[in-house]
Amino acid sequence: MLEPTDRHLLFDGAVEALVYGKPTDLEPSNLMQISEEIEVETILKPETHTFNARVCDSSDLTKIGYRNSVTILGNYPADGVVIPIGQAACLRTADCPTIIARHNNTGEVIAAHAGRASLIDETALRNDQLETRPSIVKAICQRLLRANHRSKVIQTMSICGIGPMFFSHPASDPKHGDFNLLRNRHIGGKYGADCFLAGNLKRGNLNLFRLIAKQFIACGVSIENLAYDGVDTASRTDRYFSRRGGDLTGHNTILVIRRA
Repeated sequence: MLEPTDRHLLFDGAVEALVYGKPTDLEPSNLMQISEEIEVETILKPETHTFNARVCDSSDLTKIGYRNSVTILGNYPADGVVIPIGQAACLRTADCPTIIARHNNTGEVIAAHAGRASLIDETALRNDQLETRPSIVKAICQRLLRANHRSKVIQTMSICGIGPMFFSHPASDPKHGDFNLLRNRHIGGKYGADCFLAGNLKRGNLNLFRLIAKQFIACGVSIENLAYDGVDTASRTDRYFSRRGGDLTGHNTILVIRRA
């Protein structure tokens, strides 16, 4: 069996998260093998490259792979997916965190890719417009709270993302500096300067995990219900890291299994 670099048992065992980093950049055949071994027959693999902050259902996905008893469903652009009991979400990431969120009363679970552009509507910001879509965090909360508006029942875990030390957006950048500063000021003004290392907006070392937490808190989720694994993909030798100057040879794979 291909062993994960990290394993998380979450929410009293209702969810299991497996992180696969170096040296194995999982191919579909590896994914099929792992799924058989962990006794999961359906894998949900949304297309996250558009950073669109949407949450989809398994019914939105179509079959893209099948072997023995394992089916892979995909071909749908979304950052997040609702996971039925006994199924798993598969997210391939480089430096973007993965959010795992659960509604304690309904048991509904969402796994989502949470890149910077999934958390901030950068297109609207660049065009000097109001935000035209929610962040992936707000989209998660809106979906989980459809039947129950008490946001304190949401628990979350964020895993496997880049830390602020290696995620700078300097105002001095000759090509992107002006927009970097605009974005940094937007984030600092809306969520707090402490989303950046030492509160320095000009240097712009963005703490994605803190931004995620601030957005959940803004949605009414209790701070004690928020957690993250403390992993920095840029400083862990067992993780792929694709930020400038990083390793471009592969991606990390996160499998989020809903066990109950």
